[in-house]
Formats: sequence, structure tokens, C-alpha cells
Amino acid sequence: YVAKRLEEILGKKEIDVLVLTHVHIDHHGGYKRGGIWSLIENYGFTFKKYVDRDIGTYNGKHFSDCDKDTIDWKYVGSSSSTAVQWVCYATSSIDKTKLSSIREIAQSCSTTQIQPPDANSEIQIIMHDALGVNRPKGDPVAANLIDDPEPPNENDYSICLRVKYGNFVYATCGDLDGTFITSPSLHYYDDIESPTAPMMGEVDLMNVNHHGSEYSSNENWTQTLKPTVSVISCGLNNKFNHPHINAMTRINEISENIFLTNDCYAPSTDPFPNAVKVNGDVIVIVPENGTRFLVKNQDATIVKTYVIKKNKAAKTKCKEL
Repeated sequence: YVAKRLEEILGKKEIDVLVLTHVHIDHHGGYKRGGIWSLIENYGFTFKKYVDRDIGTYNGKHFSDCDKDTIDWKYVGSSSSTAVQWVCYATSSIDKTKLSSIREIAQSCSTTQIQPPDANSEIQIIMHDALGVNRPKGDPVAANLIDDPEPPNENDYSICLRVKYGNFVYATCGDLDGTFITSPSLHYYDDIESPTAPMMGEVDLMNVNHHGSEYSSNENWTQTLKPTVSVISCGLNNKFNHPHINAMTRINEISENIFLTNDCYAPSTDPFPNAVKVNGDVIVIVPENGTRFLVKNQDATIVKTYVIKKNKAAKTKCKEL
């Protein structure tokens, strides 16, 4: 489906920049399974640049020999066999793959690493690898913590982008976390949202962090960004019960509408009249030099327009770490 839609939208199979926010299989799709690997190896898509977080590198002579113990880890917490397979494929520096040969590490605060072709547009890397954030016991999240008894969740390391087109501003940050907590399933989360929020500043549209997880979209984040519209990407009746009602409550306070890609978890979404279940692609259209933006579904049975905020609260300077 993704390959078909990309080609329909772009009219080609060449894409300038691929950004992977973090190394979870629901974001990269898995080595020899689907997702990005399949776009490249099965569907013939090409990318000019792959922007990756600084998880580490496999520097061995043969890609096939790579495993958890042969990767030169840099900033990493919890891992898995699918993550190891992906890192081997995406970072192999000597026996290069189609992806590792175009890999670049995300550059803090850069507005030039990702350059959209449109005039009056900008993409800034606001945060990656939890740089500058400490865990509750005082040590940095950005470290090799793969053997730590309480390793940070991979979500903590997500790349965070601020996309600007004219006066329109969009925030997308993967699965960025917003709570210092140990979940019942023993995942160790850190609050990366709070120090990131001032550097992002006020926005018009927000892709909700971590599919609307209980541990994301904290009050600092939502009250700083104040998106007119929020979008939650989540699976139909998903086993994680995303989005969580607490996250929905915080987002509902500042967004006119919350668009959901599916009927994801009705107990959390049905109490909110402004939640819009699209059951497919959420399409955002921003006209050149426009004063309004449009959000719709694929067959245009849902179409809503919103004013682009002109006088957004100023963001703080991005910290180059």
C-alpha cells in the first residue's frame, strides 16, 4: 500500500530524503520483512539521503557477520533482535548496503541537512538521541546503555523535526516520550518532550508522539506547541490501546480537532466530539502563500479548513549538542 501511495503522490520512485525517527519495527518495517527494506529491495525505490539517529555502526568486513556483539553501539538503551538486524543493514560501513551507503547522522539544530525544494520552506532537526537529557539518577540518556539493568526505551532517542512552509508549522517527533516512569511491562521511559518543547515552539499541526501513548504528549509539550490540529497514527483496535484517554484529554484542551487514522481504541476517543476517525490516510494541504490549511481524507468525504496562525509564540533557540 505504501509503495503504491508514494508513487501516486510523487509520480516517481525517487525520494530526496528518508528520515527514520528511531529503530522500532513499526517504524522501519524490519529487515527482509517489509517497510523501508521492501521499498528499496522489492519495489525499486531510491533515496538520495538517509538521515538516521546516532545509534552506532557496524564496522566489520562482512555485513552477514553482524550481530549485537559486533556493532559499535553509541547511543542505545533497550534493544531487540529486529533492531539488531536493522542496525546491521542500515549502518554497515565497510560492506555497504543500499541504505548504509547513503546514511547520515542527524545534525542537531540543522536547517540544511534536510532541504525541501519549495521556496519559503524549512525543516529543522530540533532533537535527536535525547541529547542533553539526563535520567532521574543523573546520568545521560545519550550513552551506550544496552547492558544497563534499566535501559531507556528506544522511543526516547527519536528524531524530532520542525517543518515550516510559509507561516505554517508542523511538528513530527516519532515516539518521543514525556514521562520519567517505569511501565508495568518494565519499559523505562524518560521525559524528552519537556526540554524539546520550547525549541519547537507553537505550531499549527502536530503529529502526536508515540501514537497517543499514556507516557507522551505531556502538559509541557501540549501547552507549548498548542496545535490547532493534532493527528494520531494508530492501528485499528490495537493491542496497546493507543491512544490513551489521558493523552487525548491533554490534546483535546488545545486542538480544535484530533484526526485518527483508524478507529484505534474507542473507549479513549469516543468521549471527545472533536475526534475525527478517518479510517485511512490523513491528508494535509497547505497552499503556497496561503492563510488557511486543509485536512481531509482520501475520498474527500471529510474536509476541514483551519486558519494558519500568524503570531505564534516565539520558540527558544535550538541547542546545538
